[in-house]
Amino acid sequence: MKKTWICILLILSMLVFAGCSAQTEESSVAENAETAEETAAQPELTPGEAQQYLDVLTEQYQSIYHYDWQSGYDISRQVAFADLGGSETPELLYVEAIDDVPDPVEQTWAQVRVWTTEDGNYTMPLQEIVDQQKGVDSYYCLFQELGSKDLYLVRDYSEQGVWFRKVSSYVFDNGQMKEDYTLVSQASESGRTCTERGEEITGDEFDSKFTELADHVGTYQIESGFADGLLRDGQAIAPAAMTVDEAIEYLKGLAAAGTEQAEETAAQTEETAGLSDAAHDFFHSISTEYVFTSGVGGWATYLTILEDGSFSGVYSDSDLGGGPDGKGIVYYSSFQGTFSEPEKVDDYTYKVHLTSLTTNETVGEQWYDDGMLYEGAAPYGVEGGDVFYIYLPGHPVSTLPQEYIDWIYELRADSSIRTIDFFGLYNEAMQEGFRENPDAWS
Repeated sequence: MKKTWICILLILSMLVFAGCSAQTEESSVAENAETAEETAAQPELTPGEAQQYLDVLTEQYQSIYHYDWQSGYDISRQVAFADLGGSETPELLYVEAIDDVPDPVEQTWAQVRVWTTEDGNYTMPLQEIVDQQKGVDSYYCLFQELGSKDLYLVRDYSEQGVWFRKVSSYVFDNGQMKEDYTLVSQASESGRTCTERGEEITGDEFDSKFTELADHVGTYQIESGFADGLLRDGQAIAPAAMTVDEAIEYLKGLAAAGTEQAEETAAQTEETAGLSDAAHDFFHSISTEYVFTSGVGGWATYLTILEDGSFSGVYSDSDLGGGPDGKGIVYYSSFQGTFSEPEKVDDYTYKVHLTSLTTNETVGEQWYDDGMLYEGAAPYGVEGGDVFYIYLPGHPVSTLPQEYIDWIYELRADSSIRTIDFFGLYNEAMQEGFRENPDAWS
């Protein structure tokens, strides 16, 4: 029997993605993997979503906990969170032992389950066998492609003397996750057959399609030692999985933070509502659009101040030759916040504090819009700020900070200008300067 399996494994060698040859760089990959794991971030969950998923994990705790053979009885990381439907609502993924016999020791199969909280109610749109404990070799990897929300499952397993490699992708359809694509290879002592979407293809075609897929792996969600076969260029990709106990603690923290956030929001609302009439009049007088840019490159931050002291804005930076495919990438942040009661410094200068700042994108997250790759970024020009100075038209250039002047094109280009004829905004801590946007003038 051992010789038979050796023969089968020799046949399988032609299936292995070229990235596996990077095992010669095993130590450097391991170091990269450790760094990647440390920096892996979870998608944003609201406190309500966190509580719903916490209820699921608490109820299914035993079956998830008993899936303990994922990594040869080492620590099993059975849980992950990922946006699979493109709804900005992260789904809950976990792998559990199938509870078909009373004794957990005798449980031999494991399945992945996906839960979603879309429309305010959690449901289970996917349930699929992924692993087997006894009698066969079985490996799997759940991942998403770079820039895609679709979930992919790759399985390597043996069955009656045949070794299978199966790739499936799943998409949301009317509240369910349905298999949308399949790529299958079957290898035995007698030969190898391959199919794509049920249609026969050659082994070379299978290898080419599998390699192309491996080149676009974005995030490993849950895997059982198979991910190394998908590494591209010897680089590690951060896994998103955690143990069931870690996931429960993570969700408890988010659920508890909901109460704290509500209290903080109420305090900020009260602070804004408590602005004096003079403050409202001042913000009303300067309520307009501001722009922060160097005039070089394709980046800018636009910020609009409202008469209640709140503001909103957008930062974007286009790199037309960047991105993983060289087709361009846009670094993007949309944000909002509030300023404090203004303090008069002199006739042309007022001082405010940044009292709140929130962003709508997570730094580093990626998505596609009209074929262009976007990546979440920090709100350049506002982030890191505390004290902001507001300059009124008529402010003498001679008393402006040089760091502010350096950001304003016309002040740099024309040293004869004695006073400014626009509103200005200066982030003192970061030494970054906005000016009233001339394109917003009516």
